[in-house]
Amino acid sequence: KKKDRNERKKDAEESRAKTMNELKDVIGGNRDKGRTNTTADKKNHDDSESTLGNAGANDAALGNIRPDNAAAIIQMREAFVERLNKIIFEIHHSLSGGKENLKIVYLKNCEKENFLEQLKKSREKDLKLKTTSAGPHRDDFIIKANGIDLRTFGSQGQQRSCILSLKLGEAKMLGEAMGEPPLILLDDVMSELDSTRRDYLLNSIGESQIFLTCCDKELFSGLEDGKVFIMEKGKIKASP
Repeated sequence: KKKDRNERKKDAEESRAKTMNELKDVIGGNRDKGRTNTTADKKNHDDSESTLGNAGANDAALGNIRPDNAAAIIQMREAFVERLNKIIFEIHHSLSGGKENLKIVYLKNCEKENFLEQLKKSREKDLKLKTTSAGPHRDDFIIKANGIDLRTFGSQGQQRSCILSLKLGEAKMLGEAMGEPPLILLDDVMSELDSTRRDYLLNSIGESQIFLTCCDKELFSGLEDGKVFIMEKGKIKASP
C-alpha cells in the first residue's frame, strides 16, 4: 500500500530523530565519561587558555579531548560519502552517455588511533598560529571522473556536469530522507552541456519536478514531456 504524504513525513522525522539520537549518544554521551570533577575540568580549561606556554596546562587540555568524538564525525562522513557515491555514479554515468565514472574521495586529516599524537606533534605550531591543524575539521575531499581530479584537470564542461550530478544526487538523498522528492531549481546549466547531457537532464529525471532557466529557448527543443515558458519585458507566457 502506497503511503500518503503525512505517513512519509512521519517516517522521515522518526528516521532523522533516530540518527540524531545515535550521534548524541556517541558524542554527547562520551563527553561525560571519565569526568570525576567538574571544577577540576574547568580549572584545566582555564589553565590551558590563560597559560598557552605552559606544557602541563596544555597536556591537561589534550587529556580532555575525546578521540571517539572525532571518530564519530569521521564515521558519519564516510557513510554519507559512500551513499552519495553510489547515487552520483549512476547519475553521472547516464549523464555522460556512459563515458565517465564519477567518484568522491574523502581525505581524512587524521585517524582515531593517532589523533592525540598528531595534536601533540603540532601543538607548538598551533599555539603560535592560534589554530588547530589536526582533526576532522581539516578533512577535505576531491572529485574524480575516470580517476582524474576534476578540480585540477577537468574542463569547464566536465566541472559543470560534475556539479549537476552532485546536485541531483543530493536531491535524491534529500528525497529519501523526507519521504518525497524535492523541487529542483537549476539556473543556466544548459548552455555548457552537450546534446547527450541536455537530453538526459530534460527527459530522464522523473522523480522530481525541475525548473530550468536559460537564455536560448532552442536548448529546450529536445524536451519530450514538459512546458516551456518565456519571460519577456517582465511578463511570463507559455512558448508556442
